[in-house]
Amino acid sequence: MNINNANNHDNITTAIHIILQPLQYFFYYYYYHYYYYYYYYYYYYYYYYYYYYYYYYYYYYYYYYYYYYYYYYYYY
Repeated sequence: MNINNANNHDNITTAIHIILQPLQYFFYYYYYHYYYYYYYYYYYYYYYYYYYYYYYYYYYYYYYYYYYYYYYYYYY
């Protein structure tokens, strides 16, 4: 009787796992998709910041080049 009850409990647990497995897969997929979207958004923000920094660096390099050209023109 006890073994049959344990077996019945195991069947109920297996049925619950079979029912919850697609739901768990859906929630895991949704969570992974949300995490991937958040990571992509963070990467996009970081890329935008890097692009802004690169633009600033390019502007600074252009300014330095202009200053160097002015210095070269002034002395020669």
